[in-house]
Amino acid sequence: MVLAIDYDQTFSDYPEQFTKVREMFQAIGAEVYLVTARDEETERIDPKHNAILSGFDKIIYTSGKAKAGFVRADIFIDDSPVTLCCDFVQGQPHATPSKALHQGYKNKHILWNWEEDRFVSYIKKPFNAKQKED
Repeated sequence: MVLAIDYDQTFSDYPEQFTKVREMFQAIGAEVYLVTARDEETERIDPKHNAILSGFDKIIYTSGKAKAGFVRADIFIDDSPVTLCCDFVQGQPHATPSKALHQGYKNKHILWNWEEDRFVSYIKKPFNAKQKED
């Protein structure tokens, strides 16, 4: 299981509480990622927070791109869930639709998309991932 937690206005607003959530999920064998739309080169999370952030299995910077395109998670916790399927443009009043994102999840094919000014996801059909042959 993978749990992905957004940084800005989510983890950053409640670090003690989300640290407890991270620890509880890791205690049952889950991987817990911190995910941010920030750019790793120009908008790094302040290093003074390294001690509290070191417990995450991964820290992922998406540089404003749709988070679901970077992370396959069973659970996302985000104050702005539209950023899962849409690209975030700094200074713009809203996120902009990204391409449709297709994921295999628990043997289902899931489509995440932006349609008619709203975020939608569909379970389309059974998912049959092609396996590499040796």
